[in-house]
Amino acid sequence: MSTSELMIFDPLFLGGLETLVDANGAPLDANEQRFEPVFPGNQDILHVQHIHRPDSNDIDLYRFEVDFGGADRVGSLVAETQAQRLADSSELNTLLQLYRQHNALGRTTFNSGGLVVEFESLRPGAQGNEFQIRFTQSELGPGQLPTVQVLDNAISIDLNASQGSESTAQQILDVIANSPEASRLVRGRVIQGIGATRVGGNLLTQNPVRLLGGRFELIAQNDDYFSRDSLIKQTLGSGVYYVGVSASGNNHYNGSVEDSGFGGKTQGRYELRLNFRADVDPRDTLQDNSGQFSGDVGVGLDGNLDGTPGGTYDFWFQTRPLNRTLSFTSGGVSALEG
Repeated sequence: MSTSELMIFDPLFLGGLETLVDANGAPLDANEQRFEPVFPGNQDILHVQHIHRPDSNDIDLYRFEVDFGGADRVGSLVAETQAQRLADSSELNTLLQLYRQHNALGRTTFNSGGLVVEFESLRPGAQGNEFQIRFTQSELGPGQLPTVQVLDNAISIDLNASQGSESTAQQILDVIANSPEASRLVRGRVIQGIGATRVGGNLLTQNPVRLLGGRFELIAQNDDYFSRDSLIKQTLGSGVYYVGVSASGNNHYNGSVEDSGFGGKTQGRYELRLNFRADVDPRDTLQDNSGQFSGDVGVGLDGNLDGTPGGTYDFWFQTRPLNRTLSFTSGGVSALEG
């Protein structure tokens, strides 16, 4: 039986007597080596790793949210790990991954031309997929508002179909927002048309509304930047993001599933540094003076006068002449008329 077969079939292979061989099949003999043998040697480490696998499958996820209040703005994120560069250097070889969260979405027109209402799950990523919003229609009476009921993976909304008091799209959104249970699961908004559109008496052909598309999108990753330490620089807009820290090789995990990591082979202590700086809004920047001549407009500070905001204006101060000469006159008087 070969060494490899012994390792496969014999759980006590470490006690086996067969001689280890090299890649060419020649027996390994420490006495024939030209260098001093090291214990434990590579073959010893290999054997121990078959018993105690060097798996490092831990995942640390750090959540943060960028909110510019609906404005079309961006900012710069810098994420950096320090493990090898710590004063007490760590054996961990880090991997950084940056994810953007996409919540599950669903849209409906309520069979009303020109109206589009969008519902968004508040469960992160894929956890919101297949959530349903079911609609029923009842003669609730004049002036009655729709009602909502929360189920396991759905909410049911009963619309008022009474003639002249049909529920509107905005009333549907309000009943969700005013329910403590429903508002933790889903939110909605009118993205086309007006919220006052009556929909309670319409023939609802899209019922229930299913929410889909929730996921975590990998938008950036880095393994080795400062030797084994990692660095990510990325421009981000508004949204929910996650920074994942794992051992190098553990790069196919699912952040929504516990213990889904696999492939890492190092472990140890690390530090994570996160820095986010919003880009300056044009309204808050220094502007060149305008109105000096016809057609002159104010632009961002133009340092090199090339007509484009930015650039560098170089200048120097001369504190004294390069060839400075001091002249003295002997025999002068101490008091002079001035």
